[in-house]
Amino acid sequence: MTEYRIARLEEQAELAAFGSMVFSEEDETLDFETLLPKEYAKGRECARHHLLAVNEQGIRGMIGTLPGSMHVGQYTLKTGYVGTVSVHPQARGEGHMKKLMALSLNRMRESGVDISMLGGRRQRYAYFGYEPGGYEYHASFRPFTVRQAMTDVEAEGLSFTPIETGKEDEALALKLQESLPCWVDRKPFGFAAAAASYRCGAWAAHRNGAFVGYVIANMEKTSVSELAAIEGCPPEALVKAWFCQNELDRLTVTIPGWNRPLLACLNRYAEGMDMTPCEKIQILRYRPVLEALLTLKSRYVPLADGVLSLGADGQTVTVTVKDGAVQVADGGDSPWELTHREMHELLLNPFAVDLQERAPRGWFPLPWHTPTADTF
Repeated sequence: MTEYRIARLEEQAELAAFGSMVFSEEDETLDFETLLPKEYAKGRECARHHLLAVNEQGIRGMIGTLPGSMHVGQYTLKTGYVGTVSVHPQARGEGHMKKLMALSLNRMRESGVDISMLGGRRQRYAYFGYEPGGYEYHASFRPFTVRQAMTDVEAEGLSFTPIETGKEDEALALKLQESLPCWVDRKPFGFAAAAASYRCGAWAAHRNGAFVGYVIANMEKTSVSELAAIEGCPPEALVKAWFCQNELDRLTVTIPGWNRPLLACLNRYAEGMDMTPCEKIQILRYRPVLEALLTLKSRYVPLADGVLSLGADGQTVTVTVKDGAVQVADGGDSPWELTHREMHELLLNPFAVDLQERAPRGWFPLPWHTPTADTF
């Protein structure tokens, strides 16, 4: 008989081993202790984040839900990032994933999670209520781009060193990250451990010995998932120095949808720009998510005045924008009734223009973005 339950502390070592076994392929062996050190490294107490399907043969299925806090201006959203959704190869087709996903969602609702995210196939996870959402921009650079477009960018004196746990640069990078308009709390794991997710790493940028910013990138250094610079240090200088010092032949820099200053800056120099949704998202509590993200958007996009009541999933909210100020309240008369999918497309999908054109100008999509370092 299969038991569905929270993992026990004494099972912790088995969790990383199970995930490694399920996701490894013939040509690639994964080690979850190094792939996601913030959760699975030795010494981490991650068992409470995992639900298991267990029988007399051992673990048959597993799902993790990483708790987090997304700080959006003066608001804090409680998040749950679902990951390591895994079923033993000999137990597939037995319904374990359906059961564990349902239990995970119930657990998040009971604990007051506002918004949940995951990576994976759209059609697979739409069954559980997750839809593509958020948006990010990708700026691409090539040698001729740097040589011709960035000739006047001053990158002399810049250098990069790996950020290590417990060192001064880690504290400085964390402080800079937490000064951004939107940031995830990395203190429970440490900045360096969070940045190491999915074979990435963090590097501190120094100019003449002084800390001026940081870069989070893959080990090949060709994909920068996060870039931040202190006031007075142009971000494009970090891009040029990173490109040249690592002798790259290509580079992609990811820019969150809400980071308009970085977007405007790098758009002046990039060879190419594209925009994509970030991940699969399910909003569990509409009011706090709408209030936080629409207020964030009002900082950089003029929002048309208006009042709009929306209803979906048994929740009704009324959004009011007046002279740029956002208010969101529970309840409302004669709401625009939407299905779960329509509500998520309206609020979060950057390509659902047919729905968004029916709302006041500029309101949607909301600028959700989870940095790679904070995914699971």
